[in-house]
Amino acid sequence: MCGILICLSENEDDAEQTIKVLKKSLVRRGPDIYQKADKIEEVSFKDGANDSSKIYITFVGCVLWLRGKCPQSQPLINEQHGSFLLWNGDIFGGVDVLDEECDTSVLSKKLSDPKIHIPEFMSTIQGPFAFAYYHSKDKKLWFGRDFFGRHKACHHFHERNHEVSKCSLNTILSIR
Repeated sequence: MCGILICLSENEDDAEQTIKVLKKSLVRRGPDIYQKADKIEEVSFKDGANDSSKIYITFVGCVLWLRGKCPQSQPLINEQHGSFLLWNGDIFGGVDVLDEECDTSVLSKKLSDPKIHIPEFMSTIQGPFAFAYYHSKDKKLWFGRDFFGRHKACHHFHERNHEVSKCSLNTILSIR
């Protein structure tokens, strides 16, 4: 089991406070590797209230290594495709993963394929999982969990600044 978190905030200090509060719980779920990555995006709002604003995106991955040849630190960042993957799960079918491969790496490569329809692709995965995948070139975030919800996935919307701090359900969120 791993602990994964993605935090979106209009305020960098609020994001850091959220991480500070949740870090101990996350590390208990994944004590072998702790890694954090930050991304700042310029966003514009559809309602025209603000011309543009910055959104601070923080990805935290805490890995409990149980299977495979070596642990995979997360978030897995694909610089070439501008993507960040947080994965808590096991792939038992639906995607071919060789014994010597890490399922997180295989999944990242598949998700980076521009021909892939991400929600449809994720629905083919057999096994328990929760994930968050951000594609910075398109400014899109996908997050969800397996159909049965065997891996916990929660969400939190901070009233003051619309902060999203954990992944939830089979939802698509597009930042524009």
